[in-house]
Amino acid sequence: IDSKTGKPYIGYASMQGNKTGAEVLKYRYGGDYSRFAGGAPEVLYTGHGQAGKDTARGLEQLRFEQLGKLEGTANKQNPVGVGNARNKEYIAAADSHLEKQSLSKSTSGPLCNCKPTK
Repeated sequence: IDSKTGKPYIGYASMQGNKTGAEVLKYRYGGDYSRFAGGAPEVLYTGHGQAGKDTARGLEQLRFEQLGKLEGTANKQNPVGVGNARNKEYIAAADSHLEKQSLSKSTSGPLCNCKPTK
């Protein structure tokens, strides 16, 4: 949550190499998380390469929209607007990631709320 506005901020951060989400955040903000009331922001997704970037950017846009776009977030601009040349690729990658996540949760052990087929 952004300490000035009291609203959530959603953003994409990256750096060279195979780094953890915490390492990328430290690099991006220089370890200064005062904007977020002193605590590091939550990492929602980590990925690598172009596929990881596509998924991350798509998830960033979807979350931005879920949170109420510019009115509901501390963001000053739309992360991946319709004018972005890769908008469709980013959203498709995010949708694919979310679908895989949903399928793995719905078919696993005791968390399954499925009815057996006859």
